[in-house]
Amino acid sequence: MCSSDLRTLTSSLNFGASQNSGQTFTLGGALTCSSSVAFYSGTLNLVSYTLTASSFSSGTVTPYTRVLAFGTGNITAVPTAGGNIINIDGTTFTYTGTPTFNLSGTPASGTPTINLSTAFTESNAVSVNITTGTYTLAETASNVYKNLNYTGFSGTIGNSVRTRSEEHTSELQSHLNLVCRLLLE
Repeated sequence: MCSSDLRTLTSSLNFGASQNSGQTFTLGGALTCSSSVAFYSGTLNLVSYTLTASSFSSGTVTPYTRVLAFGTGNITAVPTAGGNIINIDGTTFTYTGTPTFNLSGTPASGTPTINLSTAFTESNAVSVNITTGTYTLAETASNVYKNLNYTGFSGTIGNSVRTRSEEHTSELQSHLNLVCRLLLE
């Protein structure tokens, strides 16, 4: 179910496909979906609003490109079960604005996974905030983050190696050690 301005959809929401690869999809307000959201091609313009869903994925549909226009908006995943909750293939993917993904809530079952493809590098990495939860979080070893914030997360994180591209409020420094830093200005 998705709702925005009192309109409700009862299934997953897909933006773009081979038949409408060049289209621009623009949010008219904050959008909340209790199901998944997928972005395949074209431009998804958040217009500084928040898009909330149980999971967000953006995969490559060859040869189409994807542009995610954040502005000051963000994408928030509120998982209801395990599996890929933030899953982005960085091939043919670009963004504008401040690329922020939030992970909030605790799923009823399973292990949520963040999967950012190897196409993400220090120059095009996204920020992820994990603000609540008491579950086990899995990450793929290839994940590269611009900023990674665990503030408010009291669960556990599976063993993986983190690559840092900018300062983090919290970071996974090695296989087993979570190192938290307070950034003072």
